[in-house]
Amino acid sequence: MNNHNLLLHTGLKQKAVPTRETSALDTIHWGAEVYNLNKSSLYNSLSVDRQNQILKSLNQNTLVELLRIERIGTDLSRCMSENATDDNEHLIYAMISGEEVNHYMSLASFANPEAIKSDANRLVDLIGQIMYSKNRTAITFTLQVVLEGFSLNHLRRLKQFCRSEDLQAALNMIIQDEARHHGTGLITFKDQQDSHTPWDLTDVKTITPLKGFLNMFQVGPVRIVKTVEKYSEGLTDAQRIQLFQELDSEIMVQDYLDDFKKIMISAKASSLVDRLETDGYFKTYSFQNMHHISKELQA
Repeated sequence: MNNHNLLLHTGLKQKAVPTRETSALDTIHWGAEVYNLNKSSLYNSLSVDRQNQILKSLNQNTLVELLRIERIGTDLSRCMSENATDDNEHLIYAMISGEEVNHYMSLASFANPEAIKSDANRLVDLIGQIMYSKNRTAITFTLQVVLEGFSLNHLRRLKQFCRSEDLQAALNMIIQDEARHHGTGLITFKDQQDSHTPWDLTDVKTITPLKGFLNMFQVGPVRIVKTVEKYSEGLTDAQRIQLFQELDSEIMVQDYLDDFKKIMISAKASSLVDRLETDGYFKTYSFQNMHHISKELQA
C-alpha cells in the first residue's frame, strides 16, 4: 500500500462531531493563564466582572482565529483536490475538505455568530495570495506543512487548558485529523521536491506570506493589551509597558516563532529559515516597540 493509499485508508471513518450543549455564548473556556494574564498585577487588580469581560473577549477572539484556519483549510483542500495529479490524491483532499467542514461547524457552535459574520482578517488576505498563485508546492509547504504544523501545537495547548468538556472533545477530534493533514502535507511536499525541479522556497510566492504570518505573531501580545485596555478604565503609557512586561510578551512571542522555525527546519527548508532569520522575522519586538504599535491601533 503506497503512502497516499495508507493516508486515505486511515482517514475514511465515521465520527461524531462534538458541539456546544449549553446555550450561553459567553462561557469562559480558557482562563487567564492561557494569555499569561495570571502573571499581571494590573489584571489581578481589576474587579472579577472586568476580568471575566476580558477573558470572554479573548476567548471569542481565539475561537474566531481557529475558525479562520478551518475555513482556510477547506479552501486549501478544495484547491488541492481540483489540481490533484492522480485519483488517490484527489480523494485524499476531498476527504480532508469534508473533515475541515466538520471542524468548522463544531467550533462555530461555541463562537459568537456576529463575530464570525463580520470576520475579516489579514490572515485571510495572506492565504489568498498563496491560493491564487496556483503553485502546488508553495500551497503545500506554506499551508499544510508550516501553518497546519504550527496550529497543531497551538490546538494541543488550547485543549490542555480548556475548561469546557464539550469544546475539549471538539479540539481532540480536530487534533487527530489535523495531525494526519499535516502528515499528508509533509509526504506531498517531499514527493513534490523529489520528483520535480525543487521549488525555491525563498521565492516571493512563498516568503512574502510567511513573513506576514510571522509578523502577526510578533505583534500578538498587542491584542491582549488592547483588550485589557478596552475593559478597564484605560491604561497610561507606563501601564501598557508594564503589562507587556508582566505578560512575558517577549518570551511568549519567541516561543511561537521558535515553533515555526522548528517546523521549517524539519521540512529541510534551511535556506528559507536563513533568509527569514536575516530579515529579522524570528526575533521578538521589544516592550517599547510593542507599546508603540498598541498606541497606533484602535481598541
